[in-house]
Amino acid sequence: MIAASVQPEVSNVGEAKEEPEAPEVRVLVGLLVYDGETFVPSTLESLVAMRAASRVSVEVVVFDDASPLPGWSKRLEALCGRLDIGYYCSPRNLGIPRNMNLVLGYGEAGGFALTVLLNSDVIVPANLADELVSTWQCAEQDGGGAVGSITAWSNNASVFSLPNADADQFVSDQRSVDRVASLLASGERHNVVDLPVGMGFCLAIPAEAIGTVGLMDPVFGRGYCEEVDWCNRATERGLRHVLAITTFVYHMGSATTRLAGLLAPGEQTVQVNEAIIDERYPLYRSRIARWERDGGVKAAVSEATSMLVRAGARERGYAIHAGWLPSQRTTGSTGHLDDRSVQFHVTPDGRAPLVHAMHDGFRVELDTSDLGILEAVAAFVGDNPNEVRISDYGSVSSQLDVAARSRGVRVERLPRYRERV
Repeated sequence: MIAASVQPEVSNVGEAKEEPEAPEVRVLVGLLVYDGETFVPSTLESLVAMRAASRVSVEVVVFDDASPLPGWSKRLEALCGRLDIGYYCSPRNLGIPRNMNLVLGYGEAGGFALTVLLNSDVIVPANLADELVSTWQCAEQDGGGAVGSITAWSNNASVFSLPNADADQFVSDQRSVDRVASLLASGERHNVVDLPVGMGFCLAIPAEAIGTVGLMDPVFGRGYCEEVDWCNRATERGLRHVLAITTFVYHMGSATTRLAGLLAPGEQTVQVNEAIIDERYPLYRSRIARWERDGGVKAAVSEATSMLVRAGARERGYAIHAGWLPSQRTTGSTGHLDDRSVQFHVTPDGRAPLVHAMHDGFRVELDTSDLGILEAVAAFVGDNPNEVRISDYGSVSSQLDVAARSRGVRVERLPRYRERV
C-alpha cells in the first residue's frame, strides 16, 4: 500500500463558518488546479452553488499545484477567500498523482465519508454531491459488494460518456448542466451501473476505500493513468466501481494537462503510463473489451439520452421532418416551434428505417418498424407533434401526410421543388 502523505495546512477553511449539526454524511471536494485562470473561476462558482444546494455537508478545497502563471496563485487564494473555499498551494509542483494524494490524505484525516477528486475544467450541477452520495449508498445496499469509487456522467469521460454533438455549445453553462442533471435525477431509479474503472475527472472515493487501497502511485509522474491503476488495485481488493446515472458534469477535457505540457497536439494519453498499466494488469484491456461487448453502459446511455430528448420535445415542441436534407427551422405558422424545438428526421422513401432526433446535442434513434412513424414518435414523446414537415416525395412522406391529417396535425410542405432528382 502506498503510504499516506503529510497533511497540508489549508487556509480559509472554517474561519467564519459554524459547523452543521451532526451531518449524516460529510463530503470533501478537492479541486485539482494547475494554472487555468480562464476557466477555474467558473468551476469555483459552480461548486459554490452546489455546496449551497446540497442536503449533505460539503467542504470545497482548492489544491493548487504550484501554478507557474505569475500572480495566479495569489489571485486564486484571494478568490477562494471571498467564496469561503479552502485553499492550499504546494511549495513546488508535484504532478497530478501527488496532488491527488494531498486531497485523499486530507479527506482521510478529516474524517470525510466521501472524498471527491475533481478536475478544474468542469462545471458541476447543484445535485452533484447529493447524487454521488445517493449512488454510493444504493450500491452499498444492493448486495453487489463494497464500493471503491463513484464516477458521474459527463460529455467527456471516455466510454462512460453521454455523447454530445457539441458539448461546448450545448452543455457548458451552469443552467444547461443543472437542467441535464435534474432531468437525469427525475428518472426511474434502476439497478446500479457497474464500471470496470472510475474516471479521474470526477472520482468520488469512500473513506473505507482510501484506507483499503491507499493513495495514487507516484510512479505515474506528472499524471495520466494513475486513477486506472488505483481502480485496478481496488478491484483486486474486492471493491467495485459504479456510475452515478442521476447527475452530469460538463468536462472541457484535458485542459489542465495540456497547459502542463503533458499532452502534445493530437495526443489523448501518455504512452509510457499506458505501458505501466499493461505491464501491471495484462488482462485489463481484454476485461474492458469484454465489458463493452457485454453491453457496457449502452443501455444506460440510451435510456439517459432518450429521457433528455423526450423532455426537450415536451417542453419546446417537436416536428417530424421527411426530407433528404436537414430541416430548415422556422418559427412556424403554428407559433409553437422555435430554434430550440426537437426535429425528428426520416428519409422520404424509408430507405433508412430509423428515425433520428437531436436535442441540445444529445441524439436518439427510434426503430419504427412495428408502428407507423408518426405513431412511434408520438408514443416515444407522449404527445402528437406540433407539425409534420415534408420536403420531398416518397412512400414515407405519403404515410406521414395521411397519419398527420387523421390526427389533426398540421402538415407543411417546405420546398416548391424536389430536394433529390
